[in-house]
Amino acid sequence: MNRKKIILGSGIVTFIIGFIFISLASWFLNMSAGGDNAPTFEFLSVMGLWSLLGLALVAIGVIVILLIKFEK
Repeated sequence: MNRKKIILGSGIVTFIIGFIFISLASWFLNMSAGGDNAPTFEFLSVMGLWSLLGLALVAIGVIVILLIKFEK
């Protein structure tokens, strides 16, 4: 297989996994916000870490995709 295609595929997979992390963190925060069970500080800090991890993975995926696409 071509090396460029493997790197591009890993960038796309990284982007998708990061997007899933961000989506799950947002969904969990929205589900815990309503009702009697108010989110605790520990819960918010963990969801913040998941969001930051997701943002980092999305950024890495975008950078890899752009570098491979614009490479000569």
